Amino acid sequence: MSDNAEFLYRLKNTENIVSIIDLDFVIEMQQLVSLLSPVKSKNDLTRIGGAHDGGYIVAEGWQPPLRAISIGIGNEYSTELQLLEFGFAIIAADGSVSNPFPVTRDFQYTNAHIGGEIFENVASISFDMFLSRHGWNCDVEIIKIDIEGMEYELLTNHISEICKSRQVIVEFHGLELLGSKEFRMRIINLLHVINETHKPVHVHGNNGGSGIKLAGGEWPTLLEVTFLRNGDCLNERNYGPFPSNLDYPNIDSRPDIDLNVFFGKAPTFMEIPKRILSSLERQ
Repeated sequence: MSDNAEFLYRLKNTENIVSIIDLDFVIEMQQLVSLLSPVKSKNDLTRIGGAHDGGYIVAEGWQPPLRAISIGIGNEYSTELQLLEFGFAIIAADGSVSNPFPVTRDFQYTNAHIGGEIFENVASISFDMFLSRHGWNCDVEIIKIDIEGMEYELLTNHISEICKSRQVIVEFHGLELLGSKEFRMRIINLLHVINETHKPVHVHGNNGGSGIKLAGGEWPTLLEVTFLRNGDCLNERNYGPFPSNLDYPNIDSRPDIDLNVFFGKAPTFMEIPKRILSSLERQ
């Protein structure tokens, strides 16, 4: 690769710039938005954990036994603390921090990353080994996945097992790479599989990341999504608003990310580019 080619590659893939928008990009981004468009839950949504970073939106209607799997803890574990207060038993894993509840019987902890090595000199184990170590399977109320970009590998390799959970919370990272067709299609294909058993009921842009300026909107590079089992969803769109009254900006000093242009009642995302490109294709 020449110096100029390498520079352009870095601009496109590292500096969050989508340099060329073609019809495939427009159509595939609209597919992605459609697969992430929330529907209404049969039960009320509620926030667990603190305001701002570390809190997540889930559907109520929990049925015993109350169990949750938390993959990725970090230094903000208010969600896990509140689930314990609600009577949940939890198994959790994170290779970057020590056990936050070392004397709590209902909190079993593995100090390791799930999957491949994310950081050097940090222990990692397979997802299957993690479950086996604690004698669990994924037939639980909640699975939360927040693992700094390794979620794609985990979901791809274990999606059928993970979708045994009633609800799956995922923070998707690295969405600045949506300029890559390969990356777009990987997420689209993954979302098609998830949508067979679960539908999104909540989306929120994490303003701790940046945004990709696209025609008619700004797409977040970090996106929090709650997927709920189809049987617990209504066949009716949730048009927001986004952010909702349950949401808070992850970073106080920045405004929250407006996703209404993508998921609201009158989405304007990509409408003009789509018309222009479709017209040019017909000529």
